[in-house]
Amino acid sequence: FSARRGVERALLLQEWAKGGRRCCCMQRQCSGGWRCSFSCEIVEALDASAAMALLRCHLLIGQPASGKTTLAQVLAPLLTGPGEPPALVLSTDVIRAEVFGDAAVQGPWVDIQQRLHQRIQEAVAAGIPVIVDATHARRPWRLAITQALPLQAPVEWIGWWLYTDLPTSLEWNSRRQRAVPVPVIQEMAAALADPHFGPCRA
Repeated sequence: FSARRGVERALLLQEWAKGGRRCCCMQRQCSGGWRCSFSCEIVEALDASAAMALLRCHLLIGQPASGKTTLAQVLAPLLTGPGEPPALVLSTDVIRAEVFGDAAVQGPWVDIQQRLHQRIQEAVAAGIPVIVDATHARRPWRLAITQALPLQAPVEWIGWWLYTDLPTSLEWNSRRQRAVPVPVIQEMAAALADPHFGPCRA
């Protein structure tokens, strides 16, 4: 967008926030069926979304031993107020242990994904914020949740990329009770560092 168009859009949002219905072209009031370069449907969509508060859910991103689980434990109590249901932390390691009896067993991803997606959908339907604790190292893994997963209510997904350097992750991994194989950590770190498909782009 040009600088002028950006200013026009900002003015449009200000007008909408005040309850106005100025047309998208910023020149006159909309007559209903009239359309311009910035379709008045944008304003209608904003009006509709205003009536429905977005539930914020969180996607943790990082190679193994980058601090995701620690962040999830710190973040969860901060996401809801007094009297509200606590945020739900969904860890793929925990689900893997449930399905295969051991978090170290990789097993078919589809079995993990099915249970993970079901729990996200149930939490969103109940209005409970979700924190997904997984590597999400590859772009399709992130988009499978943030864009492809059907949900019963609109959700604003917030990604937390733990940009932990590889040597630090390897050191932290060596202290873990259940250490992740080093090649796996290296592979995930390389995927996250991809300039085209890393979290900085998606």
